[in-house]
Amino acid sequence: MKRLILFLLTACIFAGVSSMATAYDFGLTSDTDGSIEAASGQETSFSLSSQNSLWLDSSIGNTILELQASYTYSQDRSVLLEIDHARISGGIQMENAVLNWKAGRIEATDFSGQVFSHSGDGAQLAWENGDTQIEVFGLYTGLLQASSSDISMTNTDKYIQDLATTDPIPVLGPLGPAHIVEGLQVNLLNIVGRQSLVIAGIFQQDVNSDSQLVSGGERLHSQYGGLGFSGPLSEEGFLFYSVFGWFSHGTIGEDRMLAALAGGSINLILPDVRSAHLSLSTIFASGDSDYAQFREGNSADSATAFTPITSAPIAWIFTPQQSNLCYISGRASIIPFEQGFWADKILVSLQPTLFFRTSEGPISDNTVIPNEDALYLGTEADLLVVARITSDLGASLGAGIFFPTSNASISRTTVIVQAGISLTL
Repeated sequence: MKRLILFLLTACIFAGVSSMATAYDFGLTSDTDGSIEAASGQETSFSLSSQNSLWLDSSIGNTILELQASYTYSQDRSVLLEIDHARISGGIQMENAVLNWKAGRIEATDFSGQVFSHSGDGAQLAWENGDTQIEVFGLYTGLLQASSSDISMTNTDKYIQDLATTDPIPVLGPLGPAHIVEGLQVNLLNIVGRQSLVIAGIFQQDVNSDSQLVSGGERLHSQYGGLGFSGPLSEEGFLFYSVFGWFSHGTIGEDRMLAALAGGSINLILPDVRSAHLSLSTIFASGDSDYAQFREGNSADSATAFTPITSAPIAWIFTPQQSNLCYISGRASIIPFEQGFWADKILVSLQPTLFFRTSEGPISDNTVIPNEDALYLGTEADLLVVARITSDLGASLGAGIFFPTSNASISRTTVIVQAGISLTL
């Protein structure tokens, strides 16, 4: 009941403040998605979800107020209400620099998107002076609903998220894992020949209460240091690269964590060839061969499995976290029609991905459970067609197939077909 009161109070405050605005805009966005999934040895499953979001943007002078609340229906929960964002933002113009700020329920991400990309309640400052950009943020994630949280670092986090599908409360489910995340990022643009350098630090504290900890569960506190380079590889500016690396240190219970993640990508953009875009990317996240289980599984010495705060999406079917994982992914997209009604309205993309373990330890996705000596996990190919029928109406249709390694105790070839429609009013 308290969460419902908080939800309604936030909406009323923003509605009241917005009534004093000199300019405002509002609308409704509706997204409906359905999918059919078939796996070898399993029953075919069908899923359907619909999210309807009401948003309000207003301004008072140089201050901008933005509110978005959503109602979600899915087969797991009949009704879910969430405040997607409720933020106040503005900027201060200095002589040679700009300081932008925002506060409330906001989103923050690291420069690579591989360690932390999530919403929470807090504040963010961004200072820009020519080719130098500095950003700091601090967020608390414990007021998000469990269904809205992608944080699953410990057994307690996973247990809290699982409650979202079993808790009988119809409107507001259990709150998600409670973590405090701070970040500092320094971006130096055009340091040499249009090449850019970014230096970052992400700090995470597990503040789940004692009453939330599962039996035998531990708290995980972690820090991440990152370095990245990016820029064009050609004078024409059609070929770009990015490389980055992260080192993590932390503690889980009494165990020390030392781990690393590295990755990179190459992108070729051909605007004169039907806006073709070709890319190749890879990620290497360290693992730990003595882990007895994926979370809190260390059984000897330091824990060396990289543990991100949130997991970045890779493919549709096989979706392991970036821990004890290496993948190589290609992507090609093109606008197939140059003339007629569908000109510039349809985008077709194909993405094949190869997956490997980096050690003989466990991974997070049970679609395939490899034998002890198997490092290759499988290959997935996803095809997606996206249509922007009008400026307010979009649709998508896609299919994917995952071929797992045969060197596994559990190995399921899986096919998925999914469709979606998006409407903005």
